Amino acid sequence: MRLERVEEICLDCLRQTMNPLTPVVLLYEKCIADPQIGDALTQEALMQFLRGHADIMVVDGLEEDDPMLGLAVASQIIETGPRAILKTRIPTRAEMADMMRQQIDDMREQLHNALEKATHHNDLQTIAEIKELLARTDTLDRYVGQF
Repeated sequence: MRLERVEEICLDCLRQTMNPLTPVVLLYEKCIADPQIGDALTQEALMQFLRGHADIMVVDGLEEDDPMLGLAVASQIIETGPRAILKTRIPTRAEMADMMRQQIDDMREQLHNALEKATHHNDLQTIAEIKELLARTDTLDRYVGQF
C-alpha cells in the first residue's frame, strides 16, 4: 500500500467536499475503492494517519455513553462517527455557529416528524421522550446563541 496515495485521496476529498467536516468512513471507502490501496488499509491505520497529518484535524463523534447516540443512530438524524477537516477549512466562530444552528434545526425538524408519528400511534412513552429531546434542542440552541 502506498501511503502517498492514501494522502492524495484524503486531501482531494477534503478539499472538494461541500461540508468541510467529512465523515472518516467516507474517506476510508474512497481509499479502499482505489486499486492501489484496496484491503491493505484498515480503518485504524487510516485514523492513525489522519490524526498524525499536519494539515488534517480529526473531530471525534458521539461517545458510546452519550444519550443522543441511540436517537441519532435510530433516526439517522446525524452522522455519529469521527470526521476529518482540513485545518485551512476550519470555520470561524460565526460560521461554526451557523452550521450548528442548521444542524439543530434539522434535528428539531426530524424530532417534530417523529413526534407527529408517535402522536398518530398514541405512543405515550415515545411522545414523552421526544418532548424531552426537543427541550434539549432548545437548550442547545440557546447555547449556540451565546457562541
